[in-house]
Amino acid sequence: MQWELILKKLEVSIDTNLQSVFALAKEFQDPYFILIATVISSRTKDQIMYPAALRVFERAPNAVALLTSTVEEIVRLIYPVGFYRTKALNLIK
Repeated sequence: MQWELILKKLEVSIDTNLQSVFALAKEFQDPYFILIATVISSRTKDQIMYPAALRVFERAPNAVALLTSTVEEIVRLIYPVGFYRTKALNLIK
């Protein structure tokens, strides 16, 4: 009985609409997209990561397209993600 009450309170307090790597994985179901979102998400809030990942997916829907991007393009796409310059370099690598 007590556990049910605790779980109900937790359910109410947890934002079930978080836009995270899990949401992107469910939406895209492609290892490429999951990898990109994971790199971008490190030490970045979901509210910042999600739109940045979508911008990258729009510009580079596959690895070949990503390789034709410059680091500067990726930087512009993922900013204001934390460590955006390092992450842009890592995405190109």
